[in-house]
Amino acid sequence: MRPKRTAQFEHYKTKLSDHHFWFERGLDLHQAASAVEPLVTRLTRTKRAKLGLEAPTEATEAQPRVGIQEVYLMLLGYAAECFIKRRLTRVLLRGKKKHGFNVKELPKELKSHNLRQLCDDAKIKVWPIEERAVRLLEGAVMWRGRYPVPRRAVRLEPTLLSESDLEVAKSFVQRLMPRPRPAGSRKKRPRIKSRFHHAR
Repeated sequence: MRPKRTAQFEHYKTKLSDHHFWFERGLDLHQAASAVEPLVTRLTRTKRAKLGLEAPTEATEAQPRVGIQEVYLMLLGYAAECFIKRRLTRVLLRGKKKHGFNVKELPKELKSHNLRQLCDDAKIKVWPIEERAVRLLEGAVMWRGRYPVPRRAVRLEPTLLSESDLEVAKSFVQRLMPRPRPAGSRKKRPRIKSRFHHAR
């Protein structure tokens, strides 16, 4: 049965079929993650100072809560999900009539928060160095960044976040952000740059 045509349905269909809306929301979430990043950096430097890995800094501001790292990963994870779904929307619409969806709810392929599966569906390569970061981002989106416990006990596993985890997660999300690419250029493996303990 075809959906009843109403102004609300037409507006929904238009937004759902335009991959730019996924991109714009991804940028919103990425900007939010960038706003939180200084707190993550401050927390990381405090931990390094306690371990004697760098000189302690004078505390002039309240210490960020430890859970800010998971919230940061959640925002990055949602940004990644939107950027991936932008590409997946284009994949799903190939060959469709008028290059648009004619449904009143999200297609099942777009309902998932499984970032690894979404990458596969969208034909996005995940490098071995990024596998753990993708799992951490997915976990933060599913529950770690939002709730104290998951829906099922089996998912409650201890996770220690390293500086490298945060760096790779950030780099992965940045790689998903569309950029103009020179003609004839080839994809390169991601290069990870640390900013978490060199921030000023």
